[in-house]
Amino acid sequence: MSTAPVERTVSEWRDGRGRSENRRLSDFRSARAYVLLGEPGSGKTTAFGVEGKEDANAKVIPARRFIRRHIDSHPEWRDRTLLVDGLDELRASGGNPHEPLDAFLCRIEQLGRPRFRLSCREDSWLGRNDFGELASVTGGEELHLLRLDPLDTDKTCEILVAKGVKDPRKFVWRAVEDGLQVFIENPLLLETLAEAVASGSWPDGRIDTFERACGELAKERNEQHLDAQDGGSFSTMEIVLASGLLCTLLLLSGKTGWSRRGPGDEDCPALSEAGDRQNLFKAALDTKLFEGSAE
Repeated sequence: MSTAPVERTVSEWRDGRGRSENRRLSDFRSARAYVLLGEPGSGKTTAFGVEGKEDANAKVIPARRFIRRHIDSHPEWRDRTLLVDGLDELRASGGNPHEPLDAFLCRIEQLGRPRFRLSCREDSWLGRNDFGELASVTGGEELHLLRLDPLDTDKTCEILVAKGVKDPRKFVWRAVEDGLQVFIENPLLLETLAEAVASGSWPDGRIDTFERACGELAKERNEQHLDAQDGGSFSTMEIVLASGLLCTLLLLSGKTGWSRRGPGDEDCPALSEAGDRQNLFKAALDTKLFEGSAE
C-alpha cells in the first residue's frame, strides 16, 4: 500500500528523550549521518523516497540489497549520500541482532565512509549500543537520532484528499470521536481506515471500534517481515490475546512496560517473566499495539 508523499517533521533524541522542535526531515539534509526511527507504517520508506528525489546526490537502497550485493557491481553507490532503508527487516529473521549492523558498517567503510542515513523500526533499534557503533564511522562528526513525528491534521488531510475523501476534516473529526486517533497519525493505518470507510464500514460503537482497531494494529503488513517469519508467524487473534495477557499482567503488577531484551528493571521487567510463549510475546510487542523507546 502506498502513501501520499507529504513532508514530514521529526523529533531528535537528545539527553534521554525525544525533543520535538517542528523540524522537517529535509532540515537534516546536510548532516553527516542520521538514523530515522519510526513505528510500522509510519512512513520511513516514503520519507526516504522523498529525500532521494529532492537531493540530487542521494541514493536510496534497501538494507538487504546494500549488505548482500557485491560492492564492485554497484559503482552508483560511491560518492553519494546513501539512504539505507530497513535495518529492522534484516533483524526480523532472528539470530544475532548485531550482525546486520556490523555488515552495514563494513559496507560504509568499504565505500570510504560516505554520508549515510539509516532507517529502522523502533522495536528493532538497540539504543546506545547501535548508536555507539554507528558513531564510530562518522569520523567524530555528529550523528543524529531522529524519530518521525505523527501526522498532524493538515498532513492527514493531504493524504485523505489524495485518497479521494471529499471532506477530510469531517473524516478526522469522526475518527477522533470514535477513538481512532492512532489511525489518523500513521500513514499506513490512515489509508487502511480510508479504504474501509470508502466501502461504507465505519465501526459500530466503541466496543467494535476497539476490537477492530486492535485487530488492525496487530497485523504485520511489511512483506520482508512476513517472509522472515517463515513458519513462525501467528494469527491476528493469537497476537491480540497475547497482548491482552501482557497488558493484564502490567495492570495487576503496577509495572509500566516490558523489556523485550535483557534483564529489564523495576518498572519494566524482563519479558521472560510473562511466561513460556516468548516468541509469541515478542511478536506482540513488535506490533503497533505497543510503543517502544529509542533506548
